Amino acid sequence: TERLQQNVEKLVTEGQVIADDESLLSEEDIEEELGYISPLDSVDPYLAFKSALSTLQAKNPSGYQVSTTSLNMDQQVFLTEVMRMAEQKEAEVAAAGAGQV
Repeated sequence: TERLQQNVEKLVTEGQVIADDESLLSEEDIEEELGYISPLDSVDPYLAFKSALSTLQAKNPSGYQVSTTSLNMDQQVFLTEVMRMAEQKEAEVAAAGAGQV
């Protein structure tokens, strides 16, 4: 049992050293991530969702119908709000594009 106790103490000590090293690495990782630019940064989720839903409606009207009519009232309101936000974004992008031309 004494040997087991020594092994446990050794593992605890090593675990503390590893934990300390991990906390240092975590801080470095955070600093590194702040400068990271993702290819998804340029994708607007509202416009992407509206495009996907519009494509579903055009290519699979019955699937679109089933998907949207099965929503409860809160979900329908949420979907309407998301679509409104997408339309607002489209207007902003169009206005910005018209200003650049």
